[in-house]
Amino acid sequence: MPWDDLKLTDQSRRRRSLADALRDYYGGEDGTAVVAVDASLAEGRAYLAIRDRGGAVRPLYLWLAPAEEFGGDGSSDPEMGPYMMQKVIPVAESPSRWPRAVAEALTTWEP
Repeated sequence: MPWDDLKLTDQSRRRRSLADALRDYYGGEDGTAVVAVDASLAEGRAYLAIRDRGGAVRPLYLWLAPAEEFGGDGSSDPEMGPYMMQKVIPVAESPSRWPRAVAEALTTWEP
């Protein structure tokens, strides 16, 4: 999977936390919702528990990286604002131990 950008500002261009940015990005109008997040840009990883329309909660593991590692931080672009980079990693390749808050939220685990 490729690296994708993740805006760290809301629609009003106000800075928001990494957890809030992930909730907005992965929670959607299709009925999905992020129910638990444990993320750290300093550690380069994020664990999420996402509820789908059917009510099942599945895991999502991401690698995170500062935008500077990809040629800039986007702050000079008024449309983009500050951002970071993310990459979805298959659950089968994720660490075997997950943070408690995320692990307890999971109802399904299908690598």
